[in-house]
Amino acid sequence: MKELEQSLLLFYTRITRRAQELERSKMANMSRIQQNLKQMLVHVDKAHDALTANGSLARFGELLGETWKEKRQLDAGVSAPEIDQLYQTGMRAGAIGGKLLGAGGGGFMLLFVPPERQAAVRAALKGYHEVPFAINAPGSTVVHS
Repeated sequence: MKELEQSLLLFYTRITRRAQELERSKMANMSRIQQNLKQMLVHVDKAHDALTANGSLARFGELLGETWKEKRQLDAGVSAPEIDQLYQTGMRAGAIGGKLLGAGGGGFMLLFVPPERQAAVRAALKGYHEVPFAINAPGSTVVHS
């Protein structure tokens, strides 16, 4: 768990959107995107295997990237040029994979980056706000500051 947590960086894309509208669009095209959704489910099973095996967690990072490629196919609104640029910049700087969290269209980009490459990724993405976070057993909670 600690190794996973230390390998994840979260960046705010600076783009806000209404997830409800994007999800409606996806639902309207369910027959077209059904295979993408099935492939994403396969990735979930593989990610579980990667997280529970004794091997390298790098495979988990690769699966994040594969899932992001599938997610981008769900609807044109899932990504945007600035989001694609953030992802590509992070990858060129050393990330193994990543994906936009939530419905898409904006919000937060999660990148899997080995600790020895994180300084380069942070420098490359210095225009984006990195959001510190931790993984905990109860799940996500909202903390007001």
